[in-house]
Amino acid sequence: MASQSTASTSGIGINAGKIGAVITSIISWLTTYWCVLWIMQPAADAGKALPFAVSVVAEIVLVLMKRCLFNADRGDDTIGWAGFIIDAVINAGGILPRAGRLLTFPPIAAILTATGLDIADPGTNSIGAFIVAIIAGSLLSVLPHRLWKSGG
Repeated sequence: MASQSTASTSGIGINAGKIGAVITSIISWLTTYWCVLWIMQPAADAGKALPFAVSVVAEIVLVLMKRCLFNADRGDDTIGWAGFIIDAVINAGGILPRAGRLLTFPPIAAILTATGLDIADPGTNSIGAFIVAIIAGSLLSVLPHRLWKSGG
């Protein structure tokens, strides 16, 4: 028997794929916002309205670009792939300043130490943070679309 991704709660259908797509879309936008904040470096008194608006517009443009891969016209797939790559890099840029801290989270640090990696070494931490940021950024570029599609 095939498993279903829709559960019923009080007569309301809840689609796990669509919910996951919305959640990962919000996280993807958040990493875009962090990247825009880092690039723009707004003054404290200037507020964060402009970076917020820029990140929303950027995320909309990237979503529209990536949707080119999911239509019947194969002539615009290059735009879709460009959108995925650009979004992955922007997401990684937003994650990178925080990724090094993830590596120092005690359970992760213990696992890395057990494998012989010294996370206290700035070089090791930078390389590890870069790897985490690229992987997470790539996943956040793809997951919203794949989860939405899997949700039916």
